[in-house]
Amino acid sequence: MEEEEEGGQVSRAAANDTNNDDNDNNDNNNNDKGSVWSCIQAVNPMIWPRTLAQHFGCQLLVLIIGSQWLVKGFAGGLTTGAADYLFKSYHVTASRLQIFKTVLNLPQNLAPVIGFLSDWAPIRGYNKSPYMAMASVLGVTSCAIIGLVPQTALSVEGAVVCGFFITTQIVALNMLTQATYSERMQSKPAQAPSLVSFASFGITVGALLSTILVGLLVEEAGPKVVYLVAVPALAVILVLLAMGCAGETRQSAQQCAQKQQRLAQQKEVLFICVIIAGSSLLLASVGLSGGSVALNAAVAIAAAGLVLVACAVLLKPILAKAIAFFIIVTACSPSISGASFYFFTDTPAQYAEGPHFSPIFYSSVQGSVGQCAMLVGILIYKRWMSSWTYRKVMTVSSLLYAALNLLDALVFARVNRRFGISDQAFVLTSSGLENLVLTWQDMPSTIIISQLCPEGMEAIVFALVSTSFNIGSTVGANTGALLLQWLGCNPSGQENESLQFENLWVAAVVSAALQVVPLVLMLWLIPDCRQT
Repeated sequence: MEEEEEGGQVSRAAANDTNNDDNDNNDNNNNDKGSVWSCIQAVNPMIWPRTLAQHFGCQLLVLIIGSQWLVKGFAGGLTTGAADYLFKSYHVTASRLQIFKTVLNLPQNLAPVIGFLSDWAPIRGYNKSPYMAMASVLGVTSCAIIGLVPQTALSVEGAVVCGFFITTQIVALNMLTQATYSERMQSKPAQAPSLVSFASFGITVGALLSTILVGLLVEEAGPKVVYLVAVPALAVILVLLAMGCAGETRQSAQQCAQKQQRLAQQKEVLFICVIIAGSSLLLASVGLSGGSVALNAAVAIAAAGLVLVACAVLLKPILAKAIAFFIIVTACSPSISGASFYFFTDTPAQYAEGPHFSPIFYSSVQGSVGQCAMLVGILIYKRWMSSWTYRKVMTVSSLLYAALNLLDALVFARVNRRFGISDQAFVLTSSGLENLVLTWQDMPSTIIISQLCPEGMEAIVFALVSTSFNIGSTVGANTGALLLQWLGCNPSGQENESLQFENLWVAAVVSAALQVVPLVLMLWLIPDCRQT
């Protein structure tokens, strides 16, 4: 009975607009029943934005292009792609590299605080654009520091702190933009998959362009130049905000007071925000202090457990269950990316038996294939999977992703070479398919939360969702680092480190096997209803 009630809540949220938007629904049904040509028309670069602009307005689309396509997709892709090479230049070990990268992502955990501040304390009557501007100034400055300050004058910890602030800008812009279009999607739920697909499509295109550039720039000029190239992309949003593209209407003192009253009634959510912020600051401190890998993993698990308990006790059951599922899914995927990066990019002097991928191939070629695969994944999702139930799309994508991750073990064990399959062909195929399936895991989460989000709480709720993914990922990265340490897989880009990779295939098998575990919990945590 409880499951039926939860499914009914989502279904009713998706049906709020039925009577007013019959024509929109008929158009969608016609597209769903059409041919492949109708699918192409649906994502036509002229028709798609024009249709969305009719429903949501041009300002919202421009904001999405600036904050998500350029900042999150392009600039975020550049800085993320260069981070591994930046840490390698400092000879950071694989396990420590993963810990530093979790620190870079910890601003995701501060997103609820940013969301609360934007809703509770508007600046001159505006909730979102002032906070977007402040975060952008901080991010642009930090990116310029990494690019301009010589490595001898900037410690690796200093670079991590600057990267933390770059991520803060990306997170704040993404979260506040999602909150903005969540408000619009609630009045037109039939168009929600199309708008989310538009945002995801542009982010993927921006990431594809950055992926093509990052390998070339690293190989020719080093990782610091990549950060200099990212500065203008991070700064564009300041121009758009000055032009009023946030589309905000200045609120009166009475409207602000009413919103504060609504927020004050959500003490449970605010308490969770405080827990998450405190845990994140603790994780950042431990990660930067050089504490043991085991300590980092223990703190991450404790933080995730505390958030799970708080959500279960304080939030509405249907929302708490969805957030819990996202945390568990990402936590049950131990990351081994630190060791795999060195495995693929070490030179013959460092790892004689390795693939020896150049930055151009590893970042630009492989990354571009992955981004193109994500675009295909978005189109497949929009055409055939947007009408599936949440359980169906999450089950199919999770099983496929776990199976594809097993292929990594074959490369790490060098099995592909025994059958005459080149490393390049094997990796391009497997990573492309992994990225394609990954899009099917990500997109339903945005839709289900937009349908469950309480009115007036969009920024905070979306922040909690993005935080739930990051908390789980933090657990996965830190437990993965501990797994690598236990298995003796801790390369650092030094010469003659072949022994560091002997058990890497075991780590890949363990990681893939654990990814299937959360599917058992889906029956209790995710409602069995359609996405539209």
